[in-house]
Amino acid sequence: MANVVKYYKDEDIIEYKGVKIYEIPDLIDITPQKDDFYHPVKSSVETLRSIAFYHYDNSRFWRIIGDFNAIIDPQKPLKVGQKLRCPSKNRLYGEILNG
Repeated sequence: MANVVKYYKDEDIIEYKGVKIYEIPDLIDITPQKDDFYHPVKSSVETLRSIAFYHYDNSRFWRIIGDFNAIIDPQKPLKVGQKLRCPSKNRLYGEILNG
């Protein structure tokens, strides 16, 4: 059985490969996949939002990175050297489009 996480909804519109996405679906599969990658935290000023913007061009996906790494408190500072598992951009947007 796949691992899924909670519902995320925002008013903003996301666009990916010419398709407008009006909301993130209620379930995102967090089961590890081959195309997941690890982001090494290099600075004490990095946040989940800045990492999401760097990889996905949208800081709204910080919650998904948090869920992938069981980070409950987004205000807790990340540790330099910590490696965060992230879904590939294609996987993330694919799940949203097909959600």
